[in-house]
Amino acid sequence: MQTAFLSTLISLLLSAMAVCGQTILSGQILNRKQESVGAASISIQNTNTGVLADTAGHYQFITHEKGKRIIVVSSIGYRTKTLAVVLGAPTVHL
Repeated sequence: MQTAFLSTLISLLLSAMAVCGQTILSGQILNRKQESVGAASISIQNTNTGVLADTAGHYQFITHEKGKRIIVVSSIGYRTKTLAVVLGAPTVHL
């Protein structure tokens, strides 16, 4: 198993925008070498809300979740990474 995980939830350019009570989460999953990680799973912990990244590591999904949440990113061959975010804010850049 690779130890170099999706180091870049920081580079994933997670952005959240409030739109009619919804939050749009989008970004790109990259590894430590700044290479895209396709088919990574991105979800909000303890919900059924999430999506798989495309082959270039890009993803986007809409949620009604608000407040402090944990984003979970996982992919075969990488360690699972979690990131605390506040959803519902006009914009969140990480």
